[in-house]
Amino acid sequence: TTVAMGGESTVVRLGYADVQWQLSRWVDVSVVNAGDGWHEHPTQALLDCYTIRAELGRSLDGLHVAIVGDIKHSRVARSNVLALTALGARVTLVDSSKLALELAARAAELNGLACDYRQGDAFAAMEELHKEGAQFEMVLAAPPAFATAKKDTAPGMNGPGKAPRPAARAVQPERVVGRR
Repeated sequence: TTVAMGGESTVVRLGYADVQWQLSRWVDVSVVNAGDGWHEHPTQALLDCYTIRAELGRSLDGLHVAIVGDIKHSRVARSNVLALTALGARVTLVDSSKLALELAARAAELNGLACDYRQGDAFAAMEELHKEGAQFEMVLAAPPAFATAKKDTAPGMNGPGKAPRPAARAVQPERVVGRR
């Protein structure tokens, strides 16, 4: 239909994996991935990049960003790594799962990207990074990663509030962004 109407591109967002890639093989127009099952969520990554730029009032080139939380299951985190590094930011991924960080490192390598990785509990890892002198201009956090007890998880889903702030001494003041 897009080709018949004379369109030059089509934007596809579906809950199924690899639909955009398959569609791009069948049509002679550009296919824009606006969300791909469990793999990617590039539109959210673009919005995050826009928000960071607006918040800081400058380009993302040279920015040091920490992405903290469930990297393995977060399509937004994966998309943010691609978007932030493409815009010149340095990214540090923090996750309690060794496997998640190994998979992230392999994906970064396959895509020609360079990231830093830290395994551990969100609080402990951010404290450790702070003690080592790491400074982040921005932290993208899955608030449940900062919940110290199950009862704290639901309030954390409503935004960053005060949940991640105790762990964020390595972050410049007021530079913690929560994720729903």
